Amino acid sequence: MLPRVQPLCLLLGGLVLLSACKKDEPEPQTIPLSAGGSAAPVAADPAPEATANVAADTAATADALAVPPPAETATAPATPVRTGGASIEGCCAALRAIGSSGRPADVKTKANTAAKLCNGLNTRVKSGEVTRSSAMVTIKGTLGPVAAPAECK
Repeated sequence: MLPRVQPLCLLLGGLVLLSACKKDEPEPQTIPLSAGGSAAPVAADPAPEATANVAADTAATADALAVPPPAETATAPATPVRTGGASIEGCCAALRAIGSSGRPADVKTKANTAAKLCNGLNTRVKSGEVTRSSAMVTIKGTLGPVAAPAECK
């Protein structure tokens, strides 16, 4: 008799739990929007003579507090233009050499990826777009845990 009672107890227990967890939440209220509706009344504008007096007082105060324009000063020189930077070709060659060495495959893969990146960065370093040090940081980041060659330091 016990095996028949277990499913019935489980079913009744589940129903009790479900009914106890049900929350009575009010239905969300919808707020009707008026199609053309008028806004709340706005306070009347102040009398014109009061506005004229305030404007005259403001102009007099501004004249009294006026600061003379600054004297002409020399403008700061423009940012210096970078011209041909140092080459990182030695680093690129060292990375290509690692890619064809007898090192493990994962080291070769990272070195080959860094060598391809290095070639692109080399043209940007030569044109002055990128500094040599930032190119080296990028290359070392690409290598990850693999030690960078001495030419890349």
